Amino acid sequence: MLWKTYGEVIKRILNAYTSQKREDIKVLPSGLIYAEKKNTALTWMNSSVDGKAVLPRAGMPVEVNALWFNAICFALDLADMAGDHEFITQWKHMVNKVAQSFLKTFWSDGHGYLADVVKDEQPDWAVRPNMVIAVAMDYTPLTKEQQKQVLSVVKRKLLTNRGLRTLSPDHLRYFGNINGGPKERELAVHQGAVWPWLLQFFVEAYLKIHKRGGLPFVKQIMESFEAEMTEHCIGNIPEMYDGDPPHVGKGAISQAWNIAGVSYALDLVQNYTE
Repeated sequence: MLWKTYGEVIKRILNAYTSQKREDIKVLPSGLIYAEKKNTALTWMNSSVDGKAVLPRAGMPVEVNALWFNAICFALDLADMAGDHEFITQWKHMVNKVAQSFLKTFWSDGHGYLADVVKDEQPDWAVRPNMVIAVAMDYTPLTKEQQKQVLSVVKRKLLTNRGLRTLSPDHLRYFGNINGGPKERELAVHQGAVWPWLLQFFVEAYLKIHKRGGLPFVKQIMESFEAEMTEHCIGNIPEMYDGDPPHVGKGAISQAWNIAGVSYALDLVQNYTE
């Protein structure tokens, strides 16, 4: 049983967030995770210039809280199968609490998608790919209609044949090309650059919503990588791509998480079952 092998570790991880022993990351009374550290980018969008984060994303990042909700639900399911009633009693109340807080904090009927990060009750409505993680997860607070709306926005504004842009092109801070010196490049890598590893979440979400009917579309995207495998480092994928067409590869000539993400997406397509 998974719970017998990993249950204690999972408990320690979840309890570490609620223990309130750290000042820079904590669980709020709402049940959501809040993080903040001066001049530090606390998520994967970790570019910095002159020692300052380009995107601090301090507050409540949407993907962190989507993963938090998924982790709680997954742990409860494992505990239920193993008959760990003590853990279930301790954590079951968090499911509805976190779900309701997530929707209240991040969702907007007017925008039709999720805020990227919320701090001091001020949501950032920049269209970024992090919200697609909330749709891709097995456990999500979003309704089916909300999932469709998020996916539609991501497909329309962020999707390219090399991955997802880090920012919608219609945003004032969008950088379509990664050029110049270190400072100029750091300003662009999370303000428009395309990251292939994010495709794993888009493909999983798209198939989750569209089922078998979505296979032709995602197959077309994945097949476009065949030619790319010989363009830079043979059999590999670069770190990122320009946000603007023709999406030229930039950064490191080979990036492990891109290989992993694209491989995962390919596996989803090739072995898809409803």
